[in-house]
Amino acid sequence: MERKIRHVFTALTALTFLNVAAYAAETEPGEARNLLDVAHEICVPEFKTVFQFDEGFQDFLANELGQKYPLVSAEQHLAFDKYVIGSVINAKQLGDMTAYIDALKNGKTISDTTREKSSALLSLVECLRITTDDEKRLAEFIDVGVEAGNLPSHVNVESLLSAQNSAECMYTIEAGRRVLAVDASAADVSDQVQFILEDTAGRCEKDF
Repeated sequence: MERKIRHVFTALTALTFLNVAAYAAETEPGEARNLLDVAHEICVPEFKTVFQFDEGFQDFLANELGQKYPLVSAEQHLAFDKYVIGSVINAKQLGDMTAYIDALKNGKTISDTTREKSSALLSLVECLRITTDDEKRLAEFIDVGVEAGNLPSHVNVESLLSAQNSAECMYTIEAGRRVLAVDASAADVSDQVQFILEDTAGRCEKDF
């Protein structure tokens, strides 16, 4: 399981910055931005809640630099921004939920703050999920890059989203919500968690 988590995290990180490097040559001076800028535009209430539990995460996002790309429309760029920051949040939430589940299974005490933090991350992941419209705009975004010669022709939206889909298959929103609702003091807590994971395994919703 740990190896699979590391693999998904690595894939998410690599795919996140694929287009950033490809479009760098087309970016006009003064258009640099960081992921904290994106967090101020997308899912703002959810990000504010997460920052209340993890102030250091703001610094992390501020240091993750990207660009604004003049070749694409505002709608296409918004979908790409959502994908980029969503990849980072998915990886963070995946690690958080894994730690939460391990704590439950090992009979560790779960504080209200820990549960609220995990719930906030899950809400943010849900807000950032790529919709059918987002996927269409991402495909258009990629087409622009391919036509401009800044992306290889084999890149497509399916390959771009494959790592995110893998993360969602491991811990779906439903599974996360059900796990967070488990009473950590219950005698059969480990069995409850295992049942939830098996019951929701492999569920990858296409349309949200």
